[in-house]
Amino acid sequence: QATNIYKFPGPGARPIQVTNNWGITISPAISKSGKLAYVSDRSGGRGVYVGDSAVGGGEDPDFSPKDEALAFSAKGSIVVNGESISSGAGDYHPSWSPDGKMIVFSSGEQLMVMTAKGERRLPLIPGGLTGRNPGWSKVMPEGFGAE
Repeated sequence: QATNIYKFPGPGARPIQVTNNWGITISPAISKSGKLAYVSDRSGGRGVYVGDSAVGGGEDPDFSPKDEALAFSAKGSIVVNGESISSGAGDYHPSWSPDGKMIVFSSGEQLMVMTAKGERRLPLIPGGLTGRNPGWSKVMPEGFGAE
C-alpha cells in the first residue's frame, strides 16, 4: 500500500499532496528554504530522498538549521552530507542543535551528543538512564553547545 506526504496550507484548506510514490513514504523533514527530505522504499529498500533524488540508503533525515547539511542514519551510523561521522554501533535518529554545531542521537538505548563533525561523542543522560528519538528544542540555552 502506498503512503505519501501532504502539506496543510492552513485551517479549512485542503491538503496538498507533495509526494507521489508507489511505496511507503515517511519521516518528512523540511529545510528552512523549503526542501523536503523523506524516507521511501520505492527503490526496494529504505532510502533517504530530497525531492525526487535519492541521497542514500537510510532513515531519520534532518536538515541543519542553516540548510547547509542533511543528517540521517544508515546501517547504524550517523551520516552527514553522505559521509559517516559515527562508529556504526547502533546510532539512529539524529537531530541538529539550533546553532548547527551539535547532533543529538540514539545509540542503542542511550541518548548521545557529538559535534556536527562526529567528535566529542558523549552520553547526554548520565547514570544509566535510557531514551530514544531525541530532538533539540528550537531555543538553546545560552552557553550550551560546541565552542
